[in-house]
Amino acid sequence: MRLRIRQGIWAAVAAAALATTSLSVVHAAVPPPTTAPLAKYDISSTYVSGVSSGGFMANQLHVAYSSLFQEPASSPQAPTTARRTA
Repeated sequence: MRLRIRQGIWAAVAAAALATTSLSVVHAAVPPPTTAPLAKYDISSTYVSGVSSGGFMANQLHVAYSSLFQEPASSPQAPTTARRTA
């Protein structure tokens, strides 16, 4: 019984130590965002793309909201990596 109490105390101490170290890691070094003007980019057009089922959905979105999406870019199936063995 005494061994279980020691193990419980040790587990609680370890959990507390892990919690305090994980909280200090939250403040990672991240560079500040840069301000870049969007004037050099054409953001007036919206395109939709997808592969396999996503390609079907891209076509459906283009048909349903053709005034919003300029063109769909879709592939009917996922790329395969199967090799012929025969």
